[in-house]
Amino acid sequence: MRWIVAAVLALALVIPFGSGIPVTRANGSTVVTYDFIANAANAEWNGWEPSTSYPLTFGVQSFTQGFAVSFSGDLEAGGPVNNALETYPPTKAPGGITGDYRHIYIPENATLKVEFAFKQGANATDGVEVGVAFTEDKPSMPVFDLFRRNKTYDQSIMAAEYDLGPFGSKVGNFQLFVRSGASATADALVWTAAVITIPTPLAGQPAVVTYDFMNEAYNAEWFGWQAGSSQPLAFGAPASALGYAGVYDGALEDGKNYTNALQTIPPSSANSGLTGEYRNLYIPSHAQLRFIFGFQKGVNATDGVEAGVGCFQAGVADFEQVVSKVYDNALKEEVADLSSYADIFAGFQMFVRAGASANADALVWVRAVIEVVPDTPSVVPIVLHFFVGSQTYYVDSLAKQMDTQPMIVESRTFLPIRYVAQELGAVVDWYAPDQKVTITLQGKKIELWIGKNSAAVNGAYSLIDPANPNVVPFIQPPGRTMMPLRFISENLGAKVEWFPPTEARVTWPAP
Repeated sequence: MRWIVAAVLALALVIPFGSGIPVTRANGSTVVTYDFIANAANAEWNGWEPSTSYPLTFGVQSFTQGFAVSFSGDLEAGGPVNNALETYPPTKAPGGITGDYRHIYIPENATLKVEFAFKQGANATDGVEVGVAFTEDKPSMPVFDLFRRNKTYDQSIMAAEYDLGPFGSKVGNFQLFVRSGASATADALVWTAAVITIPTPLAGQPAVVTYDFMNEAYNAEWFGWQAGSSQPLAFGAPASALGYAGVYDGALEDGKNYTNALQTIPPSSANSGLTGEYRNLYIPSHAQLRFIFGFQKGVNATDGVEAGVGCFQAGVADFEQVVSKVYDNALKEEVADLSSYADIFAGFQMFVRAGASANADALVWVRAVIEVVPDTPSVVPIVLHFFVGSQTYYVDSLAKQMDTQPMIVESRTFLPIRYVAQELGAVVDWYAPDQKVTITLQGKKIELWIGKNSAAVNGAYSLIDPANPNVVPFIQPPGRTMMPLRFISENLGAKVEWFPPTEARVTWPAP
């Protein structure tokens, strides 16, 4: 399919050529959610010349028609690369080569990153035009020319980043393209990087969805099977004795209403099943599989099903995350770790298996995603040493000074809590009208009040010391706010130890 030749000329009115969308994201680690180079063999490659285009087979070289192949060797900048992507347009100018990548899910806050250069020795080229285009996977959607650059043989690698934020949570089709100049001689362009990335979510942040099985259900291959035979099903076709897969809006067994859910009903015979196959999905690092499902409200005549998701490579099942589900007025949630599949392409299969009866097995999926979970950074433990009656304290072996001595009150150690918080990286806020102290660290929020024996941890209230209701924060003249060390430290994830006669030791995080 040749989108660019006919469509892209009108797009200068949508996004100016050569500009792209600037990225203003802070520096930090990233996770690749799709790799165009690694998946190049699964793209649809075409060569085109004036008034004609033709399909190309990835990996087959033809200088007349153009080609796309894996490349390992030296670039014009002088350095070697491995497993890069060479795209060579036809030798009849003007011409070009395009690679179409279909049904790609774009996460929130995603960025397109590309790098390319000429093969070393291709200095006879008069340059090429390189770019990436995108169109949402819906009828009659516009094509967006994400970027377009002219590249000459100048002994450099060209790199660029483009914000995909406007397309977050959408499914669409990408096209990598290379156009020859007035001459098609030596236009051996090599892509050294072409990826979609997201910032690695940090501790305390929500997981980021990198693939949504629900959004892509209409592109999956659905089958109903029974008695050793299977029959393909059209997504959304009327329900039949062969089973059904389609969109569901309505109430589930938990009594709540859901929209744009996915209903999967196995064939009406016993011991049958329904499967949906998703192919060539890229699994990022730090990824997990999450799915939630339940029965349609009112189908309590079911004797239950087995449902789940399987992952396979080259047609061989690697694992199946299977859950038995009965009509129990609640939804079922399941999570599976995908870390052992990081940075590979695999197939996935959603399935529902009927029990001894296939009556009323109307199962509905309300969530089914691959998501990147927050990165847990390695932490070198911090050990704090406080001494009752001494203003000197230690961070590991480094001596520091407090302006108030820790003290024992009601058999508990109290001190100004900022000397703990600042060493752990926590934030302490004081709200004078309510005499409230708020301490936050990595998703934990602790609230305490002067003179009150209860505190709130992430909104849940409890006594500071269930064994002694007289343990309360207080103000020590001339104005130091004294807080209970153990309660706060342990709720921030630290271990507190007492070494008689005077030392309180805090280790964070708790071993």
